[in-house]
Amino acid sequence: HDPMRNETWTVEAGGPALLNGREIKVSTRTALQDCIVSMGVSKTVDTINSTLPAFNHAIRQVKKMRMLGSAALDIAYVATGRLDAYMEGTISLWDIAAGLLLVPAAGGVIDLTRRMGVPSLRALLAAGRLDEARHIAGGATAADLPLEGIAFAPVVPDPDKIICVGLNYRDHVAETGRNVTEKPTLFARFPASQAGHGQPLVRPRVSQEFDYEGELALVIGTGGRHIAEADALRHVAGYACYNEGSVRDWQRHTSQFLAGKTFASTGGFGPWLVTADEVPDPAALTLETRLNGQVVQHTTTDLMITPVPALIAYISTILPLLPGDVIVTGTPGGVGMKRTPPLFMKPGDVAEVEVSGLGVLRNPIVQEA
Repeated sequence: HDPMRNETWTVEAGGPALLNGREIKVSTRTALQDCIVSMGVSKTVDTINSTLPAFNHAIRQVKKMRMLGSAALDIAYVATGRLDAYMEGTISLWDIAAGLLLVPAAGGVIDLTRRMGVPSLRALLAAGRLDEARHIAGGATAADLPLEGIAFAPVVPDPDKIICVGLNYRDHVAETGRNVTEKPTLFARFPASQAGHGQPLVRPRVSQEFDYEGELALVIGTGGRHIAEADALRHVAGYACYNEGSVRDWQRHTSQFLAGKTFASTGGFGPWLVTADEVPDPAALTLETRLNGQVVQHTTTDLMITPVPALIAYISTILPLLPGDVIVTGTPGGVGMKRTPPLFMKPGDVAEVEVSGLGVLRNPIVQEA
């Protein structure tokens, strides 16, 4: 209970979240999976032993939050019956709710096109105005538009290029029967193949084999060529979820992936860009894909074969990376085509991709007319 805000948050591991007794939207599969949150309780824990990258990332996110409010908050991560980590502090419940565990159902958006005169995110990045946008959004006292009723475009609707990475998790390599390659497998998508959060993914009329691929996407903020691995993350504007929808039978037409990878409106990209300052380590995230609520993929991004900095260095050697370019970093094991029986997306289904700290990308599936 936060007496300053007269708010009572009730959270149970794997269960609903309640604000003043009313259920609100909650992500129960985050970096703090199976978490226990207790307010106003003091505890003493003698041993701190956390080697879990996802949890360490979450703790860093907590430490970044402003230490406001009056409620004492204990956060414990419970895994296989033991207490792996613990921290205690005085943190605003709203900061915790908005920044780590809970996502309030209501909200609004700031119209940067109106306030800054920029037509798109790509244009904003190319002009080097991301910090200005952050300042405007941070200083806004009210939203320009309600979140309800917004039609989402892809995070970057008009990138110069979309570079996708194949076979970048060992469990996916194993399930496909392929071998790990020394260099990353790359292929392209085109902008018209993308759809925003909430928009339908279209199963093409020529195929019944429309497969999901949950992935982490990054957006380049500062362009460059021959970018060093050590400097790579400085070139990232932010991150988002991606469902790299794949038409498997067309993907198998030849040894090249492209035919099955860039059908119109088959790739979900969203719901929004989370700027890189909120994601200090892209290798410390949890990624999960769900089809009709069923978990079909679950991994942590530290398991990538070629991590984000190495991908940026490799791709920027081939051609210059430009502001707004998108790199889609690969999918883990669990894809539908390798299940018995195969599990493909069909009209009426709902696909979700969730990455810890980035939100949930949700798309219904429809049939091409």
